[in-house]
Order: sequence, then C-alpha cells, then structure tokens
Amino acid sequence: MKEYEKIERLIIAEIENKHIQGFLPSERKLALHYNTSRINIKQAIKRLLERKIVYSASPRRLAVSKLAKRTKKIAFVSFLKGDWQKIQSPIFQDSIKSAIENVPDGYECKYYGGTIKDEADVLKQLLADRVDGIISIPHAIGYYLNNIELYTELQKNDCKIVFMLRNIKEVISTSVLPDEMFLIEQAVKSLKAKGCKHIIMIEREKSWMGNYRQNIFKFKYYKNKTYHHISSENIDYHIPDNLDKVTNRLEDKLESLKIPKKEKIGFICLGGDQWVLPLADIFSRQKREIFDIVSEGQVRDKWQDEFAVRNIPDDIFINNTIDFKGYKMGKTAVDHLIALIESNAVYSNTIFIKPNINLKEKNN
Repeated sequence: MKEYEKIERLIIAEIENKHIQGFLPSERKLALHYNTSRINIKQAIKRLLERKIVYSASPRRLAVSKLAKRTKKIAFVSFLKGDWQKIQSPIFQDSIKSAIENVPDGYECKYYGGTIKDEADVLKQLLADRVDGIISIPHAIGYYLNNIELYTELQKNDCKIVFMLRNIKEVISTSVLPDEMFLIEQAVKSLKAKGCKHIIMIEREKSWMGNYRQNIFKFKYYKNKTYHHISSENIDYHIPDNLDKVTNRLEDKLESLKIPKKEKIGFICLGGDQWVLPLADIFSRQKREIFDIVSEGQVRDKWQDEFAVRNIPDDIFINNTIDFKGYKMGKTAVDHLIALIESNAVYSNTIFIKPNINLKEKNN
C-alpha cells in the first residue's frame, strides 16, 4: 500500500470516530500530524474528494461530507448453498442466523450465498459496493482460498475480513475457530469468577498453535491492561530433570509485568499442565498467594507426586465444559468484525490500535 493510501485510511478513521469534524485541517497540519510530506497529503485529499468524503466549501477549506457518517455496511457470504436456511447442518444455520441478528445499530448486514462458481461474482460486487467488513465461509482447500486475489483486493480497500470456522492464513485477517475462541473466553470467565485480578496466558515459543491462541487472546482483550500474554521455553509432556532454566526465564517475564503481590493471578496454560511446576516454584519463593489455572490436563495424573512435593492443591485447576452452540459462534464472528472496523485495526501477528488524536479545528 502506498503512503498516501495509508494517510487516506487514517483520515477516514479520524472522521468516522469524530476526531475530525466540520472542516478538514490544513495540509500543513495534516502533514505534521501524520509525519509525511505535503505531496502525500495532497494525493490523499484528492482521493477523499473523489469518494465525496470531503468537499470544497470555499476556495481554501474542505468540509467533511455527511456521507462520511453513513451507516456502515457489512456482509455475510457463504458458498455452501445459496439459501442458508436450507443448509442441513444446524450449527451453520445457527451461526449465520446469529451473525445477522447480532449486527449492532449503525450497521446494515446483507447475506450473500451461492455456489463455488458464484464466489468471484459476489466478491466483485462487494468490491464495487465498498463494504466495510465481511464475514465469510469461503471455498478453500486447507488454508488456500479459491479467490485470494479478490479477498486481498477487498482488504486493500480497507474492508475488514473474518473467516468463520476456518483458519485462513493467506490474507491478513482474524479467523474464528470456535473451539479455541470459546475455550479462551470460558477460561477468562472462570478465572474472573475465582477472584483473579490479573489473567496471564502462557504459550510455548515457536509453536504455530501457541502463537494463534495468543493472537486470539491479544485481539479479544487488547483493551484490558490487566490481561497479559507471554511465551515460554517448551516443556515436554514429562517431568524434566532440571526446571531451573525455564523457571528463571519465566520468572523474569512475570516480574516485568509488575503485578502487585496482593493481587491474585489466574493463568491460562492451554499448552499443558507442565507449566504448573515452574509457576508453583516462582510463587513459593516470591511468597505470593497461590494462583488458579485453566489447562488441558494431559499430564496431571502422572505428576501427582510432584504436585504433592510443592503442596499444589487440586482446586487450583479449573475445568469447565465449552458450549459449542452455533449461535455463540455467529455472535463471536460479528463481535470480531465490529472490533476490527471500529478500532481500524490491522491484524497480522497482533493488533495495533491507532491512538485517538483530536484534530478538531475551531470554526471561526
């Protein structure tokens, strides 16, 4: 993406968030604010004029168009069958119904269905309509999209994309894999119910699933300063002879979070119960209150003797059933999409939220 296209996107976000109201600031002020050249500002403004987001109110002033405050448009596209109500799978029916029913005020949502052959035509139509966001159940083989060029073009036009029920890695997006999403949400809810003031997710380093889970966690809870995510050196599913190296590195990372000792910590360790051992050692020598933890439980039975040595109580482990109802999946997809649009976030390995900067000009 060219520099002036990025500036155009930033200005539009400022207008939609009402940080720019009435009149557009001067080219000089915009260039200083975005740390760019006047040439880039001129090109960005030219594009804004072409899209009728701003208009010339006088020889030297550009006014923000009311069109910029339009109702935002999103779309749900599925290429399983044309009529989603005739899809045999109840989980797909409920997911699509829920997504459509949970669209918030200020947005309109339209469903587009069809066969695999229709996919390109629908995406081209959405490109022409300049929709703000898409929830898609695409035709794909593994991670490979049938129409990657069109999805990529939509993204370049500032359309946010959520691929539902599939983890698509070819374009930058956030996918909704319901098992991991609900597991994390349920874990957070359970830890909060146990009185945990801070929640920390620990995942293995250099693990694609660990990175994926941390990305979900970052995206979902980026607004909360008491939610943290760290990676740690791998521990296999057996008791290592020496945990000191892992424990020391993990302790350094926990110390960097500067969490007061009086505030209870809950951990999400979906990579396994083995993290309990170094955590227990760290908490013991720091004289912290024992923590609560949500973990997968693969090795718990084998490690009971080690838990006993460290006086780790059984009730620190939290295990709850995950609700896989399609209705929750649809709402989750909509929540993700709206968060992407409202924050103007860029999703890659993490979420970058642009600071709110007031650019209002006084109307003298």
